[in-house]
Amino acid sequence: MTGCHYWAVALDWTREEDILAMDLYVRVGARSGGSVPGAGSKEIIELSEMLRKLSAYPPDRQDDKYRNPGGVYLKLMNLRSVETDGAHGMSRGSKVDAAVWRDFVDNLPELRAEAETIRLRLQDGTMRPARAETVTEDVEVERQHTETFMVNPSGEQRAAERAEQRLVLSYRDHMAGKGIRVSRKKYLPAGEVRPIFSDAWVLEVASKIRCK
Repeated sequence: MTGCHYWAVALDWTREEDILAMDLYVRVGARSGGSVPGAGSKEIIELSEMLRKLSAYPPDRQDDKYRNPGGVYLKLMNLRSVETDGAHGMSRGSKVDAAVWRDFVDNLPELRAEAETIRLRLQDGTMRPARAETVTEDVEVERQHTETFMVNPSGEQRAAERAEQRLVLSYRDHMAGKGIRVSRKKYLPAGEVRPIFSDAWVLEVASKIRCK
């Protein structure tokens, strides 16, 4: 009687995970023919631990090999294949691998900034491990919650504030003058590690607005 064999379904790497992997690939000098550190190296092990903490998939979908050092090493070899157009490395790279490489290969300072943002958000709790269910909560409209993006108009990286935030704050203050509190919604979709926000959320009913 023939036995049955089962294989765990591989969980695709997310864009955030790929950014961290490419950042490591560049930092260790693997780009342009440099050597890729082995699965037992300090750098690979540290990234493996970070990815497991990032937990881009709900725990019930992870097995004991989830984002282990061997898998991280193979991902760097996928990036080697993307870089060399398949001439070297592992050929089973994903569309995300190719997209992340294309987005950052000509702007490595931006890659470093994106990777650092992911690490900081994970460290301060802004980016939390994925959950099996969608989580929604109200958060205050405050400047420290404002999403920023990195720009380098003169070659020097700096954080820029979204211009529309000034309008949101003005709207919040205007509504507060009418006795109406404005917050915003924070959504963490199931299986995601990065929250998304609405610009504003009016808690009170519209009938409280006094029309003159």
